Amino acid sequence: MTRLGICDDDAKVLDILHNMIDSQYGEQIQVQTWKSPQELLFWCEENECVPLDIIIIDIVLQRESGIELAKKLQKLSRRVKIIFITGHIEFAADIFQIEPVYLLKKPVSVLKLVESIDRAIEKITMEESQVITLQSKGMVYRVNINYVSHVESQERKLLIYQNEGVISVYMKMDGLEEKLGENFLRCHHSYLVNMAYIKNFSSQEIELIDGTQIPVSRPKSKSAKNRFLAYLGEKI
Repeated sequence: MTRLGICDDDAKVLDILHNMIDSQYGEQIQVQTWKSPQELLFWCEENECVPLDIIIIDIVLQRESGIELAKKLQKLSRRVKIIFITGHIEFAADIFQIEPVYLLKKPVSVLKLVESIDRAIEKITMEESQVITLQSKGMVYRVNINYVSHVESQERKLLIYQNEGVISVYMKMDGLEEKLGENFLRCHHSYLVNMAYIKNFSSQEIELIDGTQIPVSRPKSKSAKNRFLAYLGEKI
């Protein structure tokens, strides 16, 4: 079941959207609504946003910009897909700070609403194919490899750095490297780097887009740089 939230300070809009979704998707989608950012944020903090797959947010809310609200939600969880809704199209240019799935214009048509939700579900399904499962010390972790920036080995454990924090697991780097796939670069005996997060690459150091500095070992320098150049060639 897909869990979808709607935040709009207009109760009439909430009812209309809720009814549209129910009529089109029935029990496939569970809908929850909030009239204010404060109510939504409190709920998300209590539940760590885990139950939410998709959220529809009005760009213009009474007490807070819907765009700022979306930024806060993305800090809580990168997995939640954002759909914006607005009656003020002049604010649309600002939404791309968030990378939303869709922008709906009021009054919302059933066709456009279904198209936006289907696109979000398609994106969720695609991302789920990028999730790996890791087991360590009785714990089971589900990790989306797209959100992993790098991995660091410290003695017997590996630190996996994600957008939402760090996971510590007890396993060998070679085993994790195989699970993570070809977009991860072994630039040092103790480091794996997601090439999508590389900002600068030198013979001695890699700088990630968040400013993190990763050492490059001399034996791996040439092969690592060639792999990164090949990766860039594929992406350009």
